[in-house]
Amino acid sequence: MSIHSNAFGDTSANGTETFSYTGTGEGAALRNLVQDEMIKAWGLTNRGNKTANFAVLRETSMPAELHELAFITNATDAQKLASEAERQKAAEAHLKAIQRHFDIPPYIPGGGGGGETGRIAGLVRDDLGPVEGATISVDSGQSVVTPADGTFEITDVPAGTRGLTVGAPGHEETVVQVEVNAGDQSDTEILLDRSADGGGGGGSDAGIGEEPAAEDDDISAGCGCRAGSPGGGAASLWLVALALVLVGRRRRS
Repeated sequence: MSIHSNAFGDTSANGTETFSYTGTGEGAALRNLVQDEMIKAWGLTNRGNKTANFAVLRETSMPAELHELAFITNATDAQKLASEAERQKAAEAHLKAIQRHFDIPPYIPGGGGGGETGRIAGLVRDDLGPVEGATISVDSGQSVVTPADGTFEITDVPAGTRGLTVGAPGHEETVVQVEVNAGDQSDTEILLDRSADGGGGGGSDAGIGEEPAAEDDDISAGCGCRAGSPGGGAASLWLVALALVLVGRRRRS
């Protein structure tokens, strides 16, 4: 990404434009996203997505775009370029373009946006009820763990669409998107699926494929079969298999 201030002898020239070497491919796709985000951020004249034979575009070994923020020779454009707050908006616009290009949930590291933050509050549950010990991690860096009632609240979350990664022991991890508005609270309920390994409880010591043992049954260690079976169910099957192998060898010899 090559970022510039434009200039022209005629001071009426104004606006934002973005270039790529060709009109198709990843460089052009990134160019289009940068132009789109900058028009949203600054609202200057949209001079469009263009191609150019610039060395910085032609000689790169990766997709590239060159962006002209605004005309330093135009009074209105120059005010944007001179403003620290507006330059921050431009930087965030380029970040958003990159995030869109790589399909990354949008966020501003460290808060950004002049401290425009909100809160996320909610409940983590599964099909049995609230989930204790669930970890909620926000893409802006915050992380909390749910208490017994499964509720949580996360403060100072940068405004925008936030990605929440949620996981808990015995449950499948999930990612959800929450829209956060500055100065407001966003409420959400997150449903976790219990893992197939029985992390949600209700498991037994019975072997795979066997019926759960009754509470008064004794379990023979190491074989997964119930005591009292003639010879032990699993042990009997192994003996039969061994006998068949021996018979087969004898017949072949």
